[in-house]
Amino acid sequence: EGWAYLKHVRKAMECIKTVTDGKYEVSDEAYHTLKRIVKNCEKLIKAYEKKLEQREKEREKSLNR
Repeated sequence: EGWAYLKHVRKAMECIKTVTDGKYEVSDEAYHTLKRIVKNCEKLIKAYEKKLEQREKEREKSLNR
C-alpha cells in the first residue's frame, strides 16, 4: 500500500514538473492522480483544523474553571 502511494506521489510530481516546465501536456492518469492526492490532503487538513478547534475549546474550558 505504501509503495502504491509513493507511485502516485511520483506521478503527481511528474505532473507538476510538466506543468511548471511550460509544456502543459498532462496525461489523464497524472491529472487524476494529482486530483486524488489533493482531495486527500484537503480531507487531512480539514480533520486537523477540526481537531485544533476542539483542542482550543477544551483549553478555553479549562481556563474558565
